[in-house]
Amino acid sequence: MIFDVEAYKGMSRSEIADDINLTYESLGYGEQAPSDLIDFVSGEVESLAKEPAEKNLKADNCGTGAGGFKPGNDCAEGHGRPPSDRRQGPVSKEEQMAFAEFTTGMRRIWNNNRNDPSQIERDADGNEYDAHEVESGAHIGHYNTQEEGVEMMRSIQKDLPPQEEQDLIAWTRNGDTVVDYFREGESRLDRADKKVKELDQFLAEEWSDEAFETLDNLEGEDLEKAVIGFAQRVRSTTTGIEMELRTAHGVLINQLPKSESGDPVIPDDSILEVLGRMDYYDRSNKKLGRMISDPGLFTPQDIIRHVRGQREMYADQYAPLKKYFKDVHKLERAYIDRLATNLNKPIRSDGEPVTVWRGIRVNDAGAKRLYDDILRGDDRFELTSVNSTSLSSSTAAHFARADQSSEGPAILLEIKARNGVAIGSRSAFPLESEILLPPRSNARIISKELVFNEEAEKPVLYVEMEMEDE
Repeated sequence: MIFDVEAYKGMSRSEIADDINLTYESLGYGEQAPSDLIDFVSGEVESLAKEPAEKNLKADNCGTGAGGFKPGNDCAEGHGRPPSDRRQGPVSKEEQMAFAEFTTGMRRIWNNNRNDPSQIERDADGNEYDAHEVESGAHIGHYNTQEEGVEMMRSIQKDLPPQEEQDLIAWTRNGDTVVDYFREGESRLDRADKKVKELDQFLAEEWSDEAFETLDNLEGEDLEKAVIGFAQRVRSTTTGIEMELRTAHGVLINQLPKSESGDPVIPDDSILEVLGRMDYYDRSNKKLGRMISDPGLFTPQDIIRHVRGQREMYADQYAPLKKYFKDVHKLERAYIDRLATNLNKPIRSDGEPVTVWRGIRVNDAGAKRLYDDILRGDDRFELTSVNSTSLSSSTAAHFARADQSSEGPAILLEIKARNGVAIGSRSAFPLESEILLPPRSNARIISKELVFNEEAEKPVLYVEMEMEDE
């Protein structure tokens, strides 16, 4: 199958191209597949070849890492906050500046006390440590080993229906769409959908009959200048729409699960048609770019005729693309709803609570918000998004201390939970003994203390929590 990237592992680009061309021809689309399609599949194969390195990067992000978090994502942002402060969305510029000042202050404190870190009494915000000397391994060390976590996972992991299995596998590949949805109220596709509508409206105004009539009334240098500006805006807008539609394609391929039968949710021939149309329009748009960059070879009338041609084929070319976008969007929403529902069930068959761990490095403004909320908030807490946790405290501790260069503190959560799903061997990182907790879950903070840990060489906010309303 064309989009079964695994089938092309180890193949050269020319071998991939030959295979795709044969399939493309067999479907009646011609002898040559769009070059963009070949480039896309080849790029995915290259990504697979680099996968081990990428997985290591993911594992160094935050949480336990197995939930599909990508390098550089602010996954701690919005994952938990007291009910009194359920702020949504990205952090503000003010919070980013405050975080920069905080890390500068922490660096100064550490440099002043590097020879004797036990003398540190406050963090850069003036919060006192509850303990100044902590034995190696305490609070951030080896409560239970990775091996013990794996053994416990074997005893609680359950068989799941095929659809739930596929949903969890999709999560381990890329949890961003779910995290964004619960954190900000919209997913990556939601934002892309908004953008497409904005661009579509702008384009309708930009190449309206009135816009062309305005150009027809100009002459000389005024016409040349106006046409170049006009063409640049059209090209930028149509390119923007195309990029958002490619986002939809990427979500389908990389984030959404297959059907219960294991087949693609949208047939390959439909995807081929969409990508073929996208490629056709892309070539037209690139030609417009060449006309803009070398106006000496083209008259203003040439450019106007080309843009008129783009407008004429726009509805025909983009109608199936937009339908495809909507179809993928529906699939994403159904997936998010299904995953949230399926996670809200007992982890253990007997309904007894399970102690899980989550380690977070405070290395961005979003995580700093979480740190402040815990320190200064009340004892009731909401885990807003799907949270990736581990049965192994040592695994969570690794994520809390993984980046020694980070000046900020770390957060280590010990959570007693009844509801969630033990991923175990379904995870991209089976040794992490991962358990997913359901979104929008309430927790009660039992205890919290800010300690300095010599092994981690950083302050650690250690928090004991238990889930409520389960």
